[in-house]
Amino acid sequence: MKISSINLGLPAHLSYGDKEIHTGGDKHAVPEALLRTLNFDGDGQADLVNHGGADKAVCVYAADLYSHWESVLGHPMHPGAFSENLTVQGALDEAIHVGDIFQIGEAVVQVSQPRQPCGKLAARNGDKHFVKLVQANGTGFYMRVLREGMVRAGDMFALVTAHPARISIAMINDILYGRSEDRALIAQLAAMPEYSEYGRRKMGQRMSQMNSVT
Repeated sequence: MKISSINLGLPAHLSYGDKEIHTGGDKHAVPEALLRTLNFDGDGQADLVNHGGADKAVCVYAADLYSHWESVLGHPMHPGAFSENLTVQGALDEAIHVGDIFQIGEAVVQVSQPRQPCGKLAARNGDKHFVKLVQANGTGFYMRVLREGMVRAGDMFALVTAHPARISIAMINDILYGRSEDRALIAQLAAMPEYSEYGRRKMGQRMSQMNSVT
């Protein structure tokens, strides 16, 4: 896997159609950036309740999916169109697992949870159904930073340690979006330290809901 693009953006008020939105999602490609514990230098989030933090320091989206979306939407899309920090060749949801550790340039990062697309992404792309389309076709994922360092476009997205549980982003999305009710997997995720704190809490709630109706 290889980093096609590094995309950064600071929060700003932007007009998407007839709406004005305060967002850090308008990201543009840069040749290199220093990755720190909470984000890249030059990047930021407007909504710090639902975005940002150590478990969501880096957002990744697969470069492989861009041709699909260009076909669906009928126009070219530049890297960062999904508000991702890293556009990566080969980083499909099926190939990435929670807890996997990667080296990117001088930095070391770990997969923490799927990216959960929001309404701002739909507004940016001018399609009210866009969130559901992304949920069905590939969400991307977040990573936490284990070691800070400089990252450059063209660096390898190199697997250092594969997590033994092998729970892919796609498998988690199947649970999140109602395509699976695998109780054993939900329980495993609720107790998995490499899964984000937010994710563990949500899976714990899901287990409680399922147990209350049995």
